[in-house]
Amino acid sequence: MFFKNLFSDFKAPRIQLIDAFRGLALCMMFLFHFLWDLNYFGIISVSLYSGFFGLFQKSILFSFIFISGVSFFLFVQKNKSFQKLLKHLIILLAASLGITIFTFLSFPNQFIYFGVIHLILFSWIVGNIFVKFPKISLLAGLFITFLPLFINLSKINAGPFFWLGFGTPLSALDFVSVVPWFGIFLIGLFFGNLALKKQVFLSKLAVPKSLSFISNIGKKSLLFYLAHQFVLFPLAFLLSLFL
Repeated sequence: MFFKNLFSDFKAPRIQLIDAFRGLALCMMFLFHFLWDLNYFGIISVSLYSGFFGLFQKSILFSFIFISGVSFFLFVQKNKSFQKLLKHLIILLAASLGITIFTFLSFPNQFIYFGVIHLILFSWIVGNIFVKFPKISLLAGLFITFLPLFINLSKINAGPFFWLGFGTPLSALDFVSVVPWFGIFLIGLFFGNLALKKQVFLSKLAVPKSLSFISNIGKKSLLFYLAHQFVLFPLAFLLSLFL
């Protein structure tokens, strides 16, 4: 029961469309990571961070973080208990530390010190400031998101706080800085407020049974996120032995 609770997805009001979109974003992420694995083992040679695949990767990240913002708002509105929020923060913290430790042991020169789960942990903590002010959340989100278009953040020396999005980051397998991505989370939080107002209507919109598996992935997103590379990476390795 403990592990079932540990890996259950956040208990937001059950709107199937949100589960489906989260599940679709995860499936896209699985595909991208599998392409990365195939690249790593030399089965294919594709530029994954520019051109079409670069846009594909950014769209996955945008979708995942935006939906996290929506889900966060719905979660907080349904669960007023600080203990429930603290429980999920501890889960995210444990997942973040696990990812950092595992990647440090496996890829010490490119370990993940601030990836997407770290960003979501940060967003869940700081996002509490904006929950009661969704319109301010939207404005702040737009400001943070578009700030890099007007200021060259790489020239700002933030020292050890480069993970905020300033200066030059250290090399990593996955790096998701606070600027601009926390802005996407805040925009999602604003749309979570809109979803709550239309909750009765949205909850009646059913996902086709043929796509129910995607919704099921979305319901347990953290579990699938943490586990997928334990399947895809060995699979790519096995393929490399025969191709």
